[in-house]
Amino acid sequence: MRHKNLIFFTVCFHLLLPFYALTQTSTLTPVEMRMSLLKKAEPKMIYPFMKGSYLSGILPVESLTDLSDYTGVYKLLFDFTSGNPDDLKNGHINPGFQEIIRIINLHKASGIPENRMEIAVIIHGPSTMSFLGNEEYKKRFGINNPNLDLINQLQQKGVKLTICGQTLALREIEIEKMVAGMRKAYAARTTLSTYQLKGFVVFPIEID
Repeated sequence: MRHKNLIFFTVCFHLLLPFYALTQTSTLTPVEMRMSLLKKAEPKMIYPFMKGSYLSGILPVESLTDLSDYTGVYKLLFDFTSGNPDDLKNGHINPGFQEIIRIINLHKASGIPENRMEIAVIIHGPSTMSFLGNEEYKKRFGINNPNLDLINQLQQKGVKLTICGQTLALREIEIEKMVAGMRKAYAARTTLSTYQLKGFVVFPIEID
């Protein structure tokens, strides 16, 4: 009898194990699941345009049958709004930068040369604080701005950074307090419509 119970228990265990694993996996949020997959793939990652963290990396893909247009000009506009208050005071880089870099890396890895990419970023909402100049950032949060290195690299690569004038006015921030070299637009919404009229593709950056 004891032997039969053991067999029954063993069979039930193996039948239920996949369901248990599924429930454990399903406890991850979509963002956590994506980060977990990216972390696992990190050793294979490449960074053809620029490297941030592993979150900006991409994977090589071979034997493509749907190719990019290598003769056209790719106009990319990033609508950057994400920003976590905890990241500001804890010295964490805004993860929106990693997503912007990742998307550009994807374009370059697909065969599009940098001289055939026009890249711009419109900054508004919570992301604004990530672009404060270091002096102002230290005054507000007591630490150096951890985003400055990536911002400088993007600017050196010719990426145009534009700040929303409405956001600056609402938050009572002068453009001189922001990272040097940024442009100021009347509003993010007018910038979005203007750039789309010029043929830019908009990528919303709204990472939680």
